[in-house]
Amino acid sequence: MNIKIEILKAISNPLRLKVLECLCEGKKNVSEIIEFCQENQSSVSKALSILKNIRIISDEKVGNQVFYKIEICCLDKFLISLDQVAQESANHQIQKLKQSVSKINS
Repeated sequence: MNIKIEILKAISNPLRLKVLECLCEGKKNVSEIIEFCQENQSSVSKALSILKNIRIISDEKVGNQVFYKIEICCLDKFLISLDQVAQESANHQIQKLKQSVSKINS
């Protein structure tokens, strides 16, 4: 299957997306990722495994800790862009609701 599709499918999962948002801040160990995501260790480990298998992230063992980092350049900018699109969409919906309420009250 096309790698673009695999990447988009991987980041469409809410937990995997949250893991990536955490890693946008830099290298993190599993404990830091679990704390950021507020999920159990098993779920986070599965998400990390999927992201690692398609090479969106990589890991590095330091002592008895494993650190993860994003391997796709500009993924952080892409995620920020998605946040901006979501915010603009929410603002647009708020404007439409305000207009509807204004019409009702007139």
